[in-house]
Amino acid sequence: MSTIFFWRIEDFQYLLDSCDFDPLTPYILKHFSQKGRLLEAGCGSGRYVKYLHDRGYNIIGIEYNQETVTNVNRIWPELTVTQGDILSIPYEDGWFPGIISIGVVEHSYAFMRRDKRDLTEYTYYTRFGKKKFS
Repeated sequence: MSTIFFWRIEDFQYLLDSCDFDPLTPYILKHFSQKGRLLEAGCGSGRYVKYLHDRGYNIIGIEYNQETVTNVNRIWPELTVTQGDILSIPYEDGWFPGIISIGVVEHSYAFMRRDKRDLTEYTYYTRFGKKKFS
């Protein structure tokens, strides 16, 4: 069983604005290039998809909660955010130079209990093959 979060549509702008003071933002900007495609797996309210899109990144978001996807697409129609499951990302291996997933995998029991695959599942979708995350 996984945890599914819900966001109030009236909070989306605040969540986007919070990227400016989120301690993760400098790391994301430092380690992910604007060149190529980027995936946010479990993008929730789409705050980082919007934040990075507005800064020239080619980013796609996948979110499990269809209601949230509908709201993101209503508020920010310029984004590519679709409904999907991080356990079966609908893209070919190597399609993304990078994947971000903030506050997602620790809420997925199915993801955490996989035999010896844990976070390496994401590496199949990046160009780097089996490169270790650091």
